[in-house]
Amino acid sequence: MDIEGFNNRMVYLGGPIDLVGFDEAGDWRQGAAEILARRAYATFDPFAAFSNVARDLHGHQVMAINRTAIQVCGMFFARFESESIGTSRELEICRQFGKPVFLWCRQQKEYARLEKAISTSDCMLILEPYLGDALRVAVNHMEAHARKAEEELGQLMFEINEPQSEEDDPA
Repeated sequence: MDIEGFNNRMVYLGGPIDLVGFDEAGDWRQGAAEILARRAYATFDPFAAFSNVARDLHGHQVMAINRTAIQVCGMFFARFESESIGTSRELEICRQFGKPVFLWCRQQKEYARLEKAISTSDCMLILEPYLGDALRVAVNHMEAHARKAEEELGQLMFEINEPQSEEDDPA
């Protein structure tokens, strides 16, 4: 897992785009961006980023941009209610970079299907009917890990800087 990612307040908003309707692909991402902004998180929204230029880009160009965005983001959050080739590729990129992954489902049947299809060791599945609640779970999880990483780093720095006793001094 990418420890630096725990302190990174950029969230990649993944999930199906092409196989779902315009509103379904965009509305939840806009809502997520607004909710996360209130908690001082920025977002990368591939739907908004490519909505005006996607026709002019080749698939490999889109994936290169997405790869870079995932690499610099601290976490990946997606609404995952239908199969998606692009989302599968995004998840693979997250694994390559060790990014924390949170997949949100609104209904139990979708959660059960996703649980069978996705390796849950690589991500956290969130079953919540409301976007705000799902984001709260993901952000609280990330912030708890950030606090733990900071505590571990602080302890390590203390141990490194702790004065040695005279017994340990070879001189």
